[in-house]
Amino acid sequence: MNNRISHIDALRAHCSSYCLAFCLLVGAFASFSPQTASGQQPALTKCVSLTPVTLSLAESSLPGEYEVTLLKTSLQAGETVYVVPTVAQSSASVELSLSPKQMQFTDADFPQGGGVPMKKFSVGVRPDDDAVGGTVEINHAVLFTGCESEGGTVTVTVTDSGPPVPGVTVSKTELILAEASATTNPIAGEYTLSLASYPSGDVAVEIKSSDAAAADATPKKLTFTEDNWFVPQTVAVAPVDDADGAEENVTISHKATGGGYDAVSIPDLKVRVIDLDPAIPVPGVTVSESKLELHEGQSTTYTLTLDTDPVNPVVILAQSSNNAAAHGLPVTLQFSGGALTTNNVDTHWSTPHVVTVQAPDDPNAFSEEVTINHTVVASGDYAGLVISSVVVKVWDDEARSVTLSELALVMDEGKEAGYTVVLGSLPLSTVVVTPTSSVPDKVSVTPSSLRFTTANWNEPQEIVLKALRDADSNADTATITHKAADGGYGDVQVADLTVVVNDTGTVTSAEDAEDTLPSDFALEENYPNPFNPFTEIAYSLPRQAHVTLTVYDTAGREVDRLVSASQPAGRYQVRWDGTDAQGAPVRSGVYFYRLATEDWRETQSMVLLK
Repeated sequence: MNNRISHIDALRAHCSSYCLAFCLLVGAFASFSPQTASGQQPALTKCVSLTPVTLSLAESSLPGEYEVTLLKTSLQAGETVYVVPTVAQSSASVELSLSPKQMQFTDADFPQGGGVPMKKFSVGVRPDDDAVGGTVEINHAVLFTGCESEGGTVTVTVTDSGPPVPGVTVSKTELILAEASATTNPIAGEYTLSLASYPSGDVAVEIKSSDAAAADATPKKLTFTEDNWFVPQTVAVAPVDDADGAEENVTISHKATGGGYDAVSIPDLKVRVIDLDPAIPVPGVTVSESKLELHEGQSTTYTLTLDTDPVNPVVILAQSSNNAAAHGLPVTLQFSGGALTTNNVDTHWSTPHVVTVQAPDDPNAFSEEVTINHTVVASGDYAGLVISSVVVKVWDDEARSVTLSELALVMDEGKEAGYTVVLGSLPLSTVVVTPTSSVPDKVSVTPSSLRFTTANWNEPQEIVLKALRDADSNADTATITHKAADGGYGDVQVADLTVVVNDTGTVTSAEDAEDTLPSDFALEENYPNPFNPFTEIAYSLPRQAHVTLTVYDTAGREVDRLVSASQPAGRYQVRWDGTDAQGAPVRSGVYFYRLATEDWRETQSMVLLK
């Protein structure tokens, strides 16, 4: 790919800091191999072999593997042979992931009873949006005294059928469980989940039972990474004993977030729980809802039903804690016992009695919470029975609001920052909030819009800002405006967010030094090197050019893009602070930085020591 450094570039750049990199990998290793008595270098031997040396993979398929065999018959205590893979050549449309990043053989790796150690590298193909395959060559450096430094090459041929389709595979859609009885143990079950395609990052799958008192799932969360996305992970589902003697139906739902899987729909698991104990009916009242939400001027309903045939008639009073905010009608519900006939259908104990909850308009601008309590008036088996209440949340239309977690942010060029947005009250329908940058070429906004439904309106949603690099050395200011629409929020005013972008590069341009314009392209060695916590990278342009200055790790993966802009002729200096594109600190080690224009490029290496 265009954002990969070639093996030749990497080797050329590596020469300037090879010893430093070598020390990082193998400690205080000798700089020169021992010489023979005649002053000649001893012959080097081949210390590792690779099997197979060709692989055929498809994008988003399971990773491939190849073995590394140590050919030495023994190692002394404390000796370590390092094998380091490097992507030497790659088609522009192919990007690989290698695991592990380096391999180590010690005396502890030799099998008991004889034999040679063998370990495996895994090779995964990162998906892209095109349908173009290609080939990749993976070279292997061997670091050990007396060993040939070149360990061999593995060639990977990649086929590409097009963009990956994210999905989650659930091994089962139904389970039948059984509660324990006096003579039998409970019957539990399990199923697995796995990702159907390569994710762009970690994917978290949350697992939730619709009735944890009947059946529950363990664990509550699974995490799939770029290394284990294809490995099925097991979820155990167990029944919960109760005394009702009734069969229960439970839904196990799944929600994925991260790694490009946020919008993926995952099938539910239907669980049927059988209770082997006989049901013993006891007096009780089933209330269909425990919580209700509605706006002023709206109404909704719930029902009450007796669980058993009462000895005497039962009257239940539905009384509101605040009639002016919300109340239920009718206030008095009558239940009759005995057999069901055409004359007592409306009052029969088994008939659900409907309570209509109304929320009148009021002049205040406050949302209110009302409790509708239920009182039993009866003698006999229902006397003194306690019934659950219904909590009613009444949303006042004047109380609608959209809240930002931040009103101002300070960012560095090339970095990202985020803030959250949340609604202040239940919407009538889905609300769309659209953020807009006043200077999109300076600060970009992702995503382009947020959707708040009646189910997730009170869950904060994140907006990510990225400060784009430019050719000047000036601080920039941007305003992020927000527009709410639909769901009754169309006239709600949303606050703006102010962003200040610090410029992290220093530019000496043609205007600054006309008489000393550089005569050729040049990429200087960074200073200091090794460095901690930051280093300065200088380069020169003899003419106007579109420039990219990119940092890579030893596997050829892009770590951060420091510059991507059209710049006039001049001398430039950019600081790298040892973080990746998301602002996270990177590990100690060797890194490469490449300056590229349309017709010129050069690569250097640097060492971060912590």
